[in-house]
Amino acid sequence: IRVFPNPFIMRAGFINPTDQDGIHFANIPADCEIRIYSVRGDLVAMGPGTIQIKQDQGAGEAVWRQLTESEQYVESGLYFYVIEAKSGPDKGETHRGKFVIIR
Repeated sequence: IRVFPNPFIMRAGFINPTDQDGIHFANIPADCEIRIYSVRGDLVAMGPGTIQIKQDQGAGEAVWRQLTESEQYVESGLYFYVIEAKSGPDKGETHRGKFVIIR
């Protein structure tokens, strides 16, 4: 699983957090759940509400537009993600990581 851009730097040519400027998750299981947490452990976002998961054969891709569950843009900071496979041979397996947003 790969997360990019990491760090996400607003002044590096990104105009605003939209789909093309989102946080991308690549090589994720085709059927999975993605949860994003703040450094305090608060759940910030969870698919499919604020995270668009594109399924493909065996592996997928997802884009998070940097919006919370209440449709607010997140602040600069360190964020943690948890990706859990929901079906298939990897069912129940969990992948954890982190990324940084700098506005």
